[in-house]
Amino acid sequence: MITASLKHIKDFHYFERHSKLGWGTGKKCEIGFYSSVVYLPKGTGYIGATRTGNGGLGDILDIINYDDEFNLLSKKELTKGEDPRTFIYNERPYVLTWSPNNKYKFLGMKQPKMLTYKLIDLIDRKVINLDIENFKSPSPMRLLGKNWMPLVKGNKLYFVLTIHPQITILECNVQSGKCVWVKPIRDVRNGLSISEYRGGTPFILDEKSNLFVGLGHRTYDLYNHKPFLYTLTQDFQKVTIGPDLITGKQDVEDPASIYKHNGKIFCCINNLRRGIREGELGLYELTLNQ
Repeated sequence: MITASLKHIKDFHYFERHSKLGWGTGKKCEIGFYSSVVYLPKGTGYIGATRTGNGGLGDILDIINYDDEFNLLSKKELTKGEDPRTFIYNERPYVLTWSPNNKYKFLGMKQPKMLTYKLIDLIDRKVINLDIENFKSPSPMRLLGKNWMPLVKGNKLYFVLTIHPQITILECNVQSGKCVWVKPIRDVRNGLSISEYRGGTPFILDEKSNLFVGLGHRTYDLYNHKPFLYTLTQDFQKVTIGPDLITGKQDVEDPASIYKHNGKIFCCINNLRRGIREGELGLYELTLNQ
């Protein structure tokens, strides 16, 4: 079994939300409070997306660019979306995100949260609404969840919806947005069965073990999430889940992106504190032990 450790490199992309900017107020948090970045495969610097908004009334994704020293170069509005996952496919940066199609009351939701799932090319800024086999768009969140994990295998793109208690996977046509089931949901009518072990970063291939690896978040409660390592065999048949990883942070720790650079693996983890009112994006080096 692979074990992992995290080495903190630096924090960046700090934010603080005013106490009056609660969920569902309709006011925008100018600095994104959930972000995901990767190193550009061609050229230098980092690219990704950050979530700005109010939570629940249609948050906005901004595209963000940093130089090699993590100085912010640009930040421009992209589309409606929440909780972005940035990844590289065919040498291009993409973002997987979702956006609600109806107003809902955070926590005590009076109506089901209807979601549209989106794939975005960050170079062309092309937004593709995903067309999911056997499901209408938008779909209730309880059916398909929201913590999807992109996985690139050769020239194919997959989305791993859950890893526990069952593995559910879609294959996506990047051009059309059409998604078909590779490992389908067992109960289509009632949707996914979701445990405390939830998605986080995309998967990347670890050549030494020949396994896909990534970091998820274990949800103890709304304001207590801890990162953990997950692995997936190349035939998509077996998942392993590791123990919580120590970062030295507290409250909500949500991994959102992972990438390779100069022979090393790095990941970005959102640290959200004080009821998701302040925090930062942390860069970590991930070491895998065989």
